[in-house]
Amino acid sequence: MPAQRGVLAFSLLSNEGGYLDGDVLAFGSTGSLDVLIPEATLAAALGLSEASLDVDGLDYDEAGRLCFSLQGSLVGTTVGDVDNGDVLRLEPDGSVTRLFTEADVQAALTAATGLTDAVGDVHAVALSGGETWVAVQAPSAVDGTLLRLGDQPVLAMDELVAGLGGSELDAAVVLPASYRRGSLAVDVDQTVPGAMLTGFGAGFEPLAPVAILVAGTQAASLDLGLGGFGDLLLDLGDPWFAMGGFPVLQADASGRFQVGFQLPPGNFGGLWQGTWGWTFQALDLVRVELSAPIRVQL
Repeated sequence: MPAQRGVLAFSLLSNEGGYLDGDVLAFGSTGSLDVLIPEATLAAALGLSEASLDVDGLDYDEAGRLCFSLQGSLVGTTVGDVDNGDVLRLEPDGSVTRLFTEADVQAALTAATGLTDAVGDVHAVALSGGETWVAVQAPSAVDGTLLRLGDQPVLAMDELVAGLGGSELDAAVVLPASYRRGSLAVDVDQTVPGAMLTGFGAGFEPLAPVAILVAGTQAASLDLGLGGFGDLLLDLGDPWFAMGGFPVLQADASGRFQVGFQLPPGNFGGLWQGTWGWTFQALDLVRVELSAPIRVQL
C-alpha cells in the first residue's frame, strides 16, 4: 500500500507489540498503528519468503513507491546478494529494483569528502526532487549528516550544523521548502573575551542576505510576527544590540554560509541564567524568518 500524502511512515528497530522490524508502519486517522507494508511482502518481493528482515531507512518517492535499505545483508535475492548499504525500491508489480549499491554509496562518500573509510551501513533514506539522500553508519566525521547520491555527491551540511554533538543520524526526512528553517551553529576554540569563533548557517533561502543579530543578554520571548523560529530572544536594551551594525552575509546556492567572528575583547557580554556570554540569532532577509538562538558562554 502506498503511503498517503502527509502520512509519516516508519519502521521499528525490533519486533514490538506484534509488529515486526521489517514492517512499514504509519499512524491512522484515529491514532491506531497501521501496517502499510508487511515484512512478508518485502521478503516475498526479494524472493525470500521465509527470510526475516529489518528495514533500516525508508522514504516514498513522488510516484508513491517505497525506497528502503535493510539492517542486514541477504544472499540470493531477486536482485542478487543485497548489502545493508544498498538502496532498494519496491515496484507496483511487487518486484524490487536496486537503485544504489553499497559500492555506489561508498564512491559518493569519497567523491564528496575524500574519505575512504567504509560506510558500513545506510541508516536513513530521504528523497526530494528526484534526489536520493542517505545517512551512513561511518565514518564518524560524517555520520551526523546526509549524503546526496548520484552524479554530484555532496554532504547536506557540516556535521557541526546538525548540533548533534557527534551523535549518529539514524533517520531523516526531507521536508518541502515551505517547512525548512534556517539554523545556526558555532565552533569556538576558547570561550574567553576576544576569542575567534566560526559560525555555520544552513536552511536559509539560497543566495539570500542574512543578518546576524548579536547581544550579550537573552530575554523573554518577543513575538515579532516573523517566520521560522519567529521569536526574538535578544534583549532590546542590551548595549551591543542597541549599537546595531549587524553583519549581513549572503547564503550560497544551497542556503548555507560560514563566517568568522571575534568576540569583543575585554567584554564578557551579558548575564543570562547565571552565566556570562553572547547570544546570536540569524534573520533571513528574503523569507523574513528568524533562526533559533545560539548561546556562547564565557
